[in-house]
Amino acid sequence: MKIQRVIAVYQKNGEALIEEIIISLTTEFLIELFQIDIEGDPNVYLCYFVNESHFLKLKNLIPVLSKYDLNEVEMYVECFQIN
Repeated sequence: MKIQRVIAVYQKNGEALIEEIIISLTTEFLIELFQIDIEGDPNVYLCYFVNESHFLKLKNLIPVLSKYDLNEVEMYVECFQIN
């Protein structure tokens, strides 16, 4: 099973999907960033809301995120199974 993770960017008002940004961050990094209980989600398959603190760390690693304003959008790290 191959997994793809993305940062999904949604319009805050109306909740329309604006963009999905493919990411290749390690599960270890995501576990630390989101303080994930590894007993409940050891492979980081669930969806995680990106708050301001997460956003500041992520935009250093993923510069394209800088074009977004968290007052206008919401972001989530999402996971999909691909072939």
